[in-house]
Amino acid sequence: MTTPPPTRRTRRALGPGAARGLTDTVRTPRTPPPWSPTAVDIALRAVLERFEATAEGWRDAFDGLDEDVLAEAVVEARTFGSDPAAAVDELVDGLGQRLAY
Repeated sequence: MTTPPPTRRTRRALGPGAARGLTDTVRTPRTPPPWSPTAVDIALRAVLERFEATAEGWRDAFDGLDEDVLAEAVVEARTFGSDPAAAVDELVDGLGQRLAY
């Protein structure tokens, strides 16, 4: 009794023209995947817009804030007989509270 020769499994590879067939079936997604550069750019733009909206109030509150404003608070406190350091502290605390919101 003879044994039949071992059968060889043939691999099927993608032949010529297979890429054309694959490109017909693969489509660009309607929304970009969350890890794609486009999706990351969209997410970062949204975060930046929220920050800009929040920071606008801060810019308004701190516009023109310099040592002259603090000096004016000191002069005003001395004029009314109050503690100059407390006046400056109150001014800075008020501005700091605006940052908290």
